[in-house]
Amino acid sequence: MADAVINPQNTKYPIEVMKAVRASLGADENSDEMDSQINTLAQVRVMDIFLESLGNPARGQVIRDTVGKVFGFDLDLMSQNDEGNLLASYNSEIMAGVRTYLGLASDDRSRDSAIMSLKKNDVMDHFLSAYGETIPGSDSRRIINYIFGVNIDGLSGLERSRLSVYSKGQWELNNQNDVLIIKSSKGDVDLYVGPTAYYVDKLGTDQLPPELVHALLSLGFTLDTDANLYTYHNVSGESVPDAFKGQVIGAIVTCIQTNFANL
Repeated sequence: MADAVINPQNTKYPIEVMKAVRASLGADENSDEMDSQINTLAQVRVMDIFLESLGNPARGQVIRDTVGKVFGFDLDLMSQNDEGNLLASYNSEIMAGVRTYLGLASDDRSRDSAIMSLKKNDVMDHFLSAYGETIPGSDSRRIINYIFGVNIDGLSGLERSRLSVYSKGQWELNNQNDVLIIKSSKGDVDLYVGPTAYYVDKLGTDQLPPELVHALLSLGFTLDTDANLYTYHNVSGESVPDAFKGQVIGAIVTCIQTNFANL
């Protein structure tokens, strides 16, 4: 299982990550003089620096542990709980790599049903075994998105957006002063959007701004009055596509920036 995300230090990231980033910035790895600058770095940059310090190994467990240390959620737990992308098939790159690992021709579909029944960790590890010795951080994030349905680059860009994200059974983004939340069901087949407790406490209402309501309704959401959440169901039974998630998140973030910058 991936390393726990608990950080006993008074630093944003675990100390081994901080040391690697400090050194990359030309500072003494044991000095906190650059920590305020490190705190402002994009999380994907921190991930890249730490993986580079390890030699960018194409090893699934190392990459998953790094995601836990930098982003605070557990890909191993997602795999264990059968969370992640719900698909009829992974994309051609993933399928070809796993087939190669299994000793098949890259276009041999004879064991595809068995591949799709594998745990996400096993798919990732098999693919990386066929990939090579090293893999850059950008490619490791791309592979994670293909297999788990976790868009790490997107999450990094949302770090200070004040949007909470609950997906794959875990909080992927969650801060005390977040004002809106997007949640998903198992497999990301359903999406839910609503206010946070902070929003309700500060505004004295659980009603969303009219422009966001309009945007959500135009995207096919409906209001669940009992839960006070706007809900969307993908009728295909598969995970909601990244492009659609991007539209929804874009509408939410625009609403936050327009209405709640000073809340």
